[in-house]
Amino acid sequence: MAPTTPRARFAPSPTGTLHVGGARTALFNWLFARHAGGAFVLRLEDTDTERSAGEYEAGFLEDLRWLGLDWDEGPDIGGPHAPYRQSERLQTYKYAAERLLKDGKAYKCYCTAEEVRLRREQAIAEGRPAVYDGRCKELTSDRRRSFECEGRAPSLRYAVDYEEIVHKDIIRGDVSFKTGMVGDFVILRSDGMPTYNFACAVDDSTMAITHVIRGEEHLPNTLRQILLYRGLGLHPPEFAHLPLVLGPDRTKLSKRHGATSVGEMRRIGYPAVALLNYLALLGWSPGDDTELMDREELVSRFSLDRVSASPSIFDANKLEWVSSHHMKTLSPEELLEGVAPFLDDGRVGAGDRDLMMRAVSSLGVTAKKYPDLAAKVAVFLEGPAARDRALIDKMRSEGGRRAIGLFAEAISRIDRPDRDAVREALAGVLETSGLRKGEVFLPIRVALTGRRSGPEIPIIVEVLGKQRTVELLKAAGESEADT
Repeated sequence: MAPTTPRARFAPSPTGTLHVGGARTALFNWLFARHAGGAFVLRLEDTDTERSAGEYEAGFLEDLRWLGLDWDEGPDIGGPHAPYRQSERLQTYKYAAERLLKDGKAYKCYCTAEEVRLRREQAIAEGRPAVYDGRCKELTSDRRRSFECEGRAPSLRYAVDYEEIVHKDIIRGDVSFKTGMVGDFVILRSDGMPTYNFACAVDDSTMAITHVIRGEEHLPNTLRQILLYRGLGLHPPEFAHLPLVLGPDRTKLSKRHGATSVGEMRRIGYPAVALLNYLALLGWSPGDDTELMDREELVSRFSLDRVSASPSIFDANKLEWVSSHHMKTLSPEELLEGVAPFLDDGRVGAGDRDLMMRAVSSLGVTAKKYPDLAAKVAVFLEGPAARDRALIDKMRSEGGRRAIGLFAEAISRIDRPDRDAVREALAGVLETSGLRKGEVFLPIRVALTGRRSGPEIPIIVEVLGKQRTVELLKAAGESEADT
């Protein structure tokens, strides 16, 4: 009997970094499981011993955690179907393979890789299907012993009956396969390691996975896995094959299109929730014009019947637009945590948490991603010694000195210099001094930040606070008076 509680899984191969397509697959599985109240399982398909590496595994786990995709069972937390690394499940595959062999649904193949390659090339040259020709299927006992005496270690092949199989895909509807397109395929290599399709089918069954949600590039694997389920007498899961993610030129997304891995997106400075939101839009929609959603809304609205079968285009400009929205919704604490890696901890104001909180609160709404905010926040982390004296020297006009002095006096008289109060103070300086705006605003900005441009002066004062503002204005005045 098929399990009734929905169970989805993400099963990456730790042979590289987590890319956009894989992250989208993980997200859709996670959203499906969370929306249905089921389980999300993380399994590592690490039987490619030459390419799998511990550093890649650690990177996958870190990227998934950063995105906020938690799992209920996995290699780091265990679960009722442990272990969750395929390299630790070899005995399970061996048992299943022996069962197929005993039932006559698999057979030993003594052909070398070179022999198989040459026959495939010949078949292609002659216009025949490039599948295994089955020559080891009916070997006599004497012939098998002869091969073994030669030192040939056999692989194990699944015996395929030639027929047409129609499978119903949740996203694509009925998909027809002809088994002749795959021939008798290997399930155990000569070294005893399972092939991808065999290990995948065995694991999905023994882990009670109810839904396999993955990219459409896996459609050819689905036929092999359905055949294996049949051979083992197992109930297959439901399959849903997601559309491809393409670059703007409608070719397969790759490095030539820019950043394509989750780690790169993190280093660029996108908030995790923004990347999550954007990935959800690659092939899925909630059924209306809503595009900006947090995790909770994504979970509540997600369904596989809203996933399109058409390819999705990865648009960096759209991602930045989504990111700019989420920057406005993050709490000061979240902004501060996100911007911290992009700031120099050695700066004078870096240890002033209150100042940092005021800065991110005031400036976060104008930033598209964390480095943008970091560049604006950095203005407030410099001590007087770091101010650009050469720039201040250029502002040492009589009007500039007067504007700075009048503004310092005005701020000193304000109990709480919020933005409205600062605007009134600036208006008073303009009226009292008779100077033009540029003659007032530029000297004051330089005195407070050492820069020609940046946030509005009311925002600068709000972030610095009354005491710090007055100190910087007086320091600039004293510096001018010394010359």
